[in-house]
Formats: sequence, C-alpha cells, structure tokens
Amino acid sequence: MITISEELYQALFEFFVPVIVVILIIVLIVRLKLYIRRIVKNEIYDHFPTIKNKIEEFDRRMQYIKLLSDDLERRMREIERRLKK
Repeated sequence: MITISEELYQALFEFFVPVIVVILIIVLIVRLKLYIRRIVKNEIYDHFPTIKNKIEEFDRRMQYIKLLSDDLERRMREIERRLKK
C-alpha cells in the first residue's frame, strides 16, 4: 500500500486547490461570454431582420465559394495526374 506523508499531502492540496479554482473561474468567464454573445446576437436578429438576412446570404456565398474552390482543386489534381502519365 502506498502511503503519502502528511507534508506531501498538504503540499499537493495547497497547489491543486488554487489551480482548480482558477480553472473554474476561467470556465465560468468563458461560458458567461458565450451566453452574452448569444443573447446579443438573438436580440439583434429579432430587432433587425435585414442584418440576419445579410449574414445568411453571406454564409451561402461563402459555402458556394468553398464548393467552387474544392471543385477547382479536384480538377487541378486530375489534370496533374493526366500530365504525369
């Protein structure tokens, strides 16, 4: 059986408790930040629907551009393979 001396136990306790508290505070701050961001976004979308429409349109365009670039990359690889033969 492994025994931990009282001094080692106290040292580990004094080290890990502040670390755990700091990690919990950081997690709380991040969650609060994300919560506030989501609330603000929803309020903006509710009161300014044109902004929501523009953002959705931008997302669709970005998806379309991504699809085009993927297609172009595929075609380039195909041409490179043909040239190597």
